[in-house]
Amino acid sequence: MEYKELIKKRYACRNYNGKKISDELVMEILEGGNLSQTSLNLQQHSFGVISNEEELKEISKLTYGQNYIEKASHLIILFSKGENFINPESEYVEELFKSRVTKERPLEYYTSIYKMMIKNTTALKYGLEQINYTASHLVNYATSVGVRSNIIAGFNGDAVNEKYGIDKKDYYGGLIVCLGYSDEEIPNKSRRKLEENIVFKK
Repeated sequence: MEYKELIKKRYACRNYNGKKISDELVMEILEGGNLSQTSLNLQQHSFGVISNEEELKEISKLTYGQNYIEKASHLIILFSKGENFINPESEYVEELFKSRVTKERPLEYYTSIYKMMIKNTTALKYGLEQINYTASHLVNYATSVGVRSNIIAGFNGDAVNEKYGIDKKDYYGGLIVCLGYSDEEIPNKSRRKLEENIVFKK
């Protein structure tokens, strides 16, 4: 599938038919997300995978009325790694930076850049921004293999962490990606004209 065709077909699906995606295909889609770009290669994303029907219903209660996800095949909870992993002094960050070290760019070079990038925010908030790239890669890959999707930001992340007993300092639920099959026709996208969204050209 040409990429131009793919992004026209990708849309926020809210009508699933309950058909299950194979475990192998789900892992393939996750790999598509896992290969996404991340700033400084920090790979802040981690995944929680839900396919159990009762669990789907339980999570739907935390999404402020988005009950359509009960008919989805899978929910992927996209976690950002928490402060225990992605603070600038952590072993996780140090190991990732060590793999990039050269004579011209020692470990301190990468650490200082990272500290500068999160100077006016936190490592966790920065990580939560980064997982948007992962979500985009994941849903685009899903579209390429005939799977419909929806990225859900409207949910109670604290409640998700509490439900699964996950310490927010380790992982924090930032997005939910809904995956499944649908019988509905792919709708035409309604977007403003490109010219209306260009601020300037120089």
